[in-house]
Amino acid sequence: MPRLAVLMYTMSTKVHLTKDPCSFAYYLAEKCGYKACYVYFSPEPIHDIEFEKKCRLIHLGGEADFRKEIEIGKEWLKENATNIDVLMLFNYGTSTYRTANYVKRINPDIKVWSKLDMSEGGFSHFYDGTLLRRVKSSIERFKSRNIDLFTVENKEYYNILKKEWVFRNRIKYLPNCISTMNADYGEISGVAKENIVLQVGRPGDPIKNSELLVESINRLPNDILKKWKFYFVGKCSNGFIEWFANKTRENPLLQECVIFTGPIYDRTRLFTLYARAKIFALTSRSESFGIATVEAMYHGAYPLLTNFGVIAYVITDYERYGSVVKSYGADEYAKALKDLMQQDLNPGAISKYAKENYSYDVWVNKLAEYLEELY
Repeated sequence: MPRLAVLMYTMSTKVHLTKDPCSFAYYLAEKCGYKACYVYFSPEPIHDIEFEKKCRLIHLGGEADFRKEIEIGKEWLKENATNIDVLMLFNYGTSTYRTANYVKRINPDIKVWSKLDMSEGGFSHFYDGTLLRRVKSSIERFKSRNIDLFTVENKEYYNILKKEWVFRNRIKYLPNCISTMNADYGEISGVAKENIVLQVGRPGDPIKNSELLVESINRLPNDILKKWKFYFVGKCSNGFIEWFANKTRENPLLQECVIFTGPIYDRTRLFTLYARAKIFALTSRSESFGIATVEAMYHGAYPLLTNFGVIAYVITDYERYGSVVKSYGADEYAKALKDLMQQDLNPGAISKYAKENYSYDVWVNKLAEYLEELY
């Protein structure tokens, strides 16, 4: 039975149990027989009965200083590295490379996997088409010599990076997927589509750019506003709440058609809302992947995205299963919304595509193959 340890230096919450850092460990244990543990930092220990049936949770404390987290992580590795076959780390850079070098000195047989979680900024760190970047990447090849496997979530990035010296013969494509843990599909499966536009994020966060969606809603005709509901899931910033209140004074209909749910941690409730929504609206300025979009597509919601990067095209199969608004203008986004509201959006085809391309049932077996190739 292969032994996998996931070491995460970033502060974790219970939400992470259904995100990629924890879910690959959980599904490797459930479907491929791995003995898995997730090693993390948080103010308080995290517990989940379903998750802990498959993957052990190891709490290293609530230390918020990154450098101190690294030292605590090394102490844990010093005691446990000889009992690990695969160590999963995140991102690239000094802390990841040094952790890999450290653990290899303790256990030369251990295999180190780095999940890149790569945004456009990370991609440009390794590739911009210049000779200088190629030289720097060659140096990084040496620094990262003890990383046995890199995985990247963006197929476009993978097709380029696999040819670069720093990654050659040790990078694989591995998209983020949808965790169905703790979701009751007996309750979700019978849900019908409604006239709902849904956004899941953090309203008021500049990156999420929820103001654009509100401004776009405000430009829709009143007859549409009376027939549709617009749900915003996530904790709103105080500034956003005040800003929206001012908007309702300009257009009182916004108060009737816009619904703020706050954060939804119950997976059945969240997935039911995805299943009810006809359109999923993501207005972000930046996304490394956009897992909420894929979750929405998994449940048949049509994604209307802003042009936040090549990943917007990748996850919609280059707009075969979604649309990308090329500008950040509210007029353009409102027009796209209005056009979609008048179409048959074929939720069955969108759901089928997402399940075939972003399911742990598919990709965890591919990951197991990648890991087996290391031995």
